[in-house]
Amino acid sequence: MYNYFTKDCLDITLERGREDKLILHISSDYGKEAFHKQQLFVDEKRLATELERTWKEVKSKKLQSIFIGFGECDHYDDMTNIYYTPTAYIKRGKRKAEMGSREHGCIPKDWSVNFSAVLLDTTTIGPVLQVVESALDHKKYNGLSKEYNLLKKQLTKAFRPILQKKKVYVNYHIDEE
Repeated sequence: MYNYFTKDCLDITLERGREDKLILHISSDYGKEAFHKQQLFVDEKRLATELERTWKEVKSKKLQSIFIGFGECDHYDDMTNIYYTPTAYIKRGKRKAEMGSREHGCIPKDWSVNFSAVLLDTTTIGPVLQVVESALDHKKYNGLSKEYNLLKKQLTKAFRPILQKKKVYVNYHIDEE
């Protein structure tokens, strides 16, 4: 899914949810600038395939579900031009991604991509980093391949209080350069 994310405004958030589950959110500006101030068109089949690839790459049994969708950046919602963007979801026990859609009522200035994963409670960072690595595809990810080891160390340090149950929410943000 590396081509959906950009380094600009990359947010990686880990929070402790109800029922001793960890929720990982990754979001950034959408990777294709061709959709600046335009309606978003995403190939549903490709989105499902990319999500299934990410699911298969994560070997940890702690991963329970993953979701990907698209949101608006800097928008006003007048609900005059209603259209839909695809979403994809896969959960434990399923092999294929389930498709859905999200309604939009305007054309925003920019688009964001939003990825979420639910993991069973763990005290190790391994399963969380596996999901991050797979979602960002660190080998191919534009702008992060050189810096991935540094990012990994920073995420480990930032997320340690969550894993030790000292905090319930931590956000790691990379600003635009």
